[in-house]
Amino acid sequence: MSPSHLSKETALRYPWKQPWNPTNSALSDPTNPINQDEKNEARANVTEQALHGSEVHQIERRYKHFPGNNVFLLGGRLQMSTQFKAFAMTLSALVLPGVLFFIFSAFWLWHHVSPAIPITFSYIYALVIISMLKCSTSDPGILPRNSNILIYDPTHPWSVIPEDKRLLVGSTRSDSAFLITTVYCHTCRLYRPPRASHCHLCDNCVEYLDHHCTWLNNCIGRRNYRYYFIFLLSLFFEALYLTVLGFYIAFASFRYGSDTNFARHLQRPWAGVSFFLGIYAALGSIFPGILLGYQCYLIGCGQNVHEFLRSKNTETEDVRPYHNSVWINFLTVLCRPKNVSYVRPRRKEMV
Repeated sequence: MSPSHLSKETALRYPWKQPWNPTNSALSDPTNPINQDEKNEARANVTEQALHGSEVHQIERRYKHFPGNNVFLLGGRLQMSTQFKAFAMTLSALVLPGVLFFIFSAFWLWHHVSPAIPITFSYIYALVIISMLKCSTSDPGILPRNSNILIYDPTHPWSVIPEDKRLLVGSTRSDSAFLITTVYCHTCRLYRPPRASHCHLCDNCVEYLDHHCTWLNNCIGRRNYRYYFIFLLSLFFEALYLTVLGFYIAFASFRYGSDTNFARHLQRPWAGVSFFLGIYAALGSIFPGILLGYQCYLIGCGQNVHEFLRSKNTETEDVRPYHNSVWINFLTVLCRPKNVSYVRPRRKEMV
């Protein structure tokens, strides 16, 4: 029996066998399909409200009325914070040495050493830029705000003042449990889940908020922490690689060349620029190297930056309740699946 000739009882019992017509449905969200009847009903309601002179409700995407301080680009597909000057400085500091390398240094390496060296550098350089842009423009795990305002009513017997609560939860270790303080955020009007914090720059509660990176113009949370770690790792190796290549080109071309004065040899474009890139990359590798080591230490301890800074002032006996083992901590943070965005800025709703 073809799907078009299914009986009504069979179609209700086996909904996956129903015929699907792409002209009668439009999936704006896989978890919330909007069929053609619902669209026609919404248009009819808008027309009726306009005829009676009442307030007309529009169907718009969520990012147009987002309450935080984020800036959305390309119709809500990309989102960033508001520190664009720092982000532009970071992007320029990464793009400039790559452009100089491909113009002046890659040609000499391709013909005098091996084509594999500039190709390898191109791969690492592309990984740095892509991971940076992915980390800067992704949703870090923003928790949607509660639309219901909790107000204390003394005349109501069940009304309470929203306050922090201490809950007993199970640990990642099988031999212990620990108390956590569930903080009520008065800005987002919700009880933040464990390991979530409120970013005062973005004005949002973020799940597993590590910190707000001004240079990347975004919060570092659960949904983009993996990109942040890849960015630091690839940037550190790229800086070391460029340091070695820059000094090698400067000294190798002087050794096998005809110049007798090294200062005069640096006046040649490929030698002078390569020597500058070596110094630039050597100095630039210090900061990402420190950050990479710091992040590896925190992952191994089962903490993030917020938890590490609050560990000395915590009332909990176990200041590292999420610590299990170093390998499991790295697998948990770097290999866990990327969950769906909670806010879904491109989803349509009635406003």
